[in-house]
Amino acid sequence: MQIFENVLSVALIVYLLFYIILAFCCKKPIKTVFLIALSGIAAMILINLTGAYTGVKIPVNAYTVGLSAGGGIIGVAGFLILNLILGV
Repeated sequence: MQIFENVLSVALIVYLLFYIILAFCCKKPIKTVFLIALSGIAAMILINLTGAYTGVKIPVNAYTVGLSAGGGIIGVAGFLILNLILGV
C-alpha cells in the first residue's frame, strides 16, 4: 500500500506542476484557474446529485472540495478511481 501512495503522490505533484505551467502560459491565468476550479466543483456536485441513482458519492468536506477545485475534473476522477479501488 505504501508504493501505491508514493505513486499517487508523484502523479499528483506532476499534475500540479503541469497545472501551474498551463495556467501561466495562457493569456489569462486567473480566468484559467477559475474555470478549472469551477469545472471540478461542478463535477463533484453532479456526481453527488446523481449518487442516488448510481450509488457513487464523494463525501463533502474541506479536503475533497479543495482537491476538486484544485484538480478540476481530473481531481474528481481521481476520487472516483480511489472509490473504485478502495471501495470506500
